[in-house]
Amino acid sequence: MSIKGHEYTVQNGMNRSKVGKTLYSLSTILTALIVSQLIRYLTWFESVPTLISTVILTIILFYIIYYSFNNWVWKLKPISKLLKLPNISGAWSCYGKSDHENFNWHGNVQITQSWDKIRIVLTTEQSSSESILAAITYDDIRGYKLVYNYENKPNSLDDTSLRTHIGFVDLNISAENNSASGNYYNVSGRKTSGKITWNKK
Repeated sequence: MSIKGHEYTVQNGMNRSKVGKTLYSLSTILTALIVSQLIRYLTWFESVPTLISTVILTIILFYIIYYSFNNWVWKLKPISKLLKLPNISGAWSCYGKSDHENFNWHGNVQITQSWDKIRIVLTTEQSSSESILAAITYDDIRGYKLVYNYENKPNSLDDTSLRTHIGFVDLNISAENNSASGNYYNVSGRKTSGKITWNKK
């Protein structure tokens, strides 16, 4: 898994293609304004072919705008609300209760999230898991839901009670975006399930 994470689906949020087109349009408008000012104040700039100057400047501005949007701008609360995409990046405390075995467990979750990628890593005393696929959905009544598929690996190969396995998490995110609760399901390699709760640190 890349340290930058993987792509994730956003359902019922703003269309990603529409956002890309909006950012490109913004870079084109800014290019027109900047080129007009350069021609006005820099006499030598008039000798630069318009096609070359506008194409190069548009590419540069689009890269800057998209990079800023992808990493920071979308996380601003008014924009995040407009996009219908919560910022869940950061550290979370995790508490779980198995439905099949009589024990509770706890761990820590670290999430890195940009506009187009996400990485969810959960660590416990015995194992660690990392997301493979993920989706965030929005519902007008129920709010946000995070669903992701993970691969879990034991910290020690000598641990006979755990094996590498695949699982799923289905979480409802609170309106305040500081807690989440739901269920986990382990399938291949460890057929168990249970309840899970996250609290933002």
